[in-house]
Amino acid sequence: MNGALDSAHKILSPSTYSCDLCALTHGTFGAKKEWKKFTDRNGSDAVFYHKNDLPEAYRHHELPTILGGSPATVLVSAEEFKSITSLSQLIEIIEKHLA
Repeated sequence: MNGALDSAHKILSPSTYSCDLCALTHGTFGAKKEWKKFTDRNGSDAVFYHKNDLPEAYRHHELPTILGGSPATVLVSAEEFKSITSLSQLIEIIEKHLA
């Protein structure tokens, strides 16, 4: 349900879309090809949450935040995310952390 509402919001009012991570990784009708290819290749165990669905254990993180590993550690903080300007840059940063 949140995904459908997010898509509608992107179409109707893209400048007020509140999820910077989703705005970068998804287009109007789903995941961008580059992101899908990256997650298919590297994210077999990846789980994505909208802020409304975020488990209690992770709610202390400022969003957007990308966590990885077990136990989960911050790969990309909300502060670091502010400097990311493209999907390819985001993927490069995540890959660097996963290497």
